[in-house]
Amino acid sequence: MNEHNTDTTARVAIVTGAGQGIGAAIAERLHEATEERTREIVAVELLGVLTVARHVLPHLCAAGAAGRRASLVVVSSDSAKAGSFGDAASSAARAGVLGMVRSVARENPAVPVTVNAVGPGPTDTAMYRELADAQGLTGKVFSGMTRGIPARRLGTPEEVAATIRFLLSPGAAYITGQAISVSGGLTM
Repeated sequence: MNEHNTDTTARVAIVTGAGQGIGAAIAERLHEATEERTREIVAVELLGVLTVARHVLPHLCAAGAAGRRASLVVVSSDSAKAGSFGDAASSAARAGVLGMVRSVARENPAVPVTVNAVGPGPTDTAMYRELADAQGLTGKVFSGMTRGIPARRLGTPEEVAATIRFLLSPGAAYITGQAISVSGGLTM
C-alpha cells in the first residue's frame, strides 16, 4: 500500500487468508483432537485473519474516506458453510472468519470499503492431492468424490483467483459482506 499516492482513483486492496500445510492437515475427528491442536488451528485460521484485518482496516477506511476504492477479500474455505469430515476445528474457525467479514462490512457503512470472502471448495492443487494420498484415498475413491460435485470436477486455482479478481474489480463495488463459494455447486 502506497500511503503517498495522490491519485484518488487508485484502488487499495488487501487479500488475506490463513491455513496450514499438508503435515497439519490430516483428518482428525474433533473428539480425537488434542486441546493443543484445536487451539493451534483456531489461532492460525481465525485469529491470524482477524489480526491482519484489524491492522489493515484503518488503512482501507482512510483510503475509502479519501475517495479511493478499498477492498478486503478474505480467502476462507467452503468448509465454513458445509463442514468437512475430520476438520471440525478448521471449519469452525473459517465460519468465524465469515462472521467477521459480515460484521466488518456492516461496521463501515459510511466509508466505501467492500469486505468479502471467497470459499474455495475442493480445488485441484498439489496439497489437495497430497492430503488425499495421506488419507489413503485411492484414485477410484477420489474420482467418486468429484461425482458429488455438481460440476463433476475439482476446481482450479485459476478459478479461485478469477473470483478474487472480480471482487476487487469496479464491477463488484456494490457487493460487500458476502461469502462466495467457488465449489462447483458443492454448496449453494
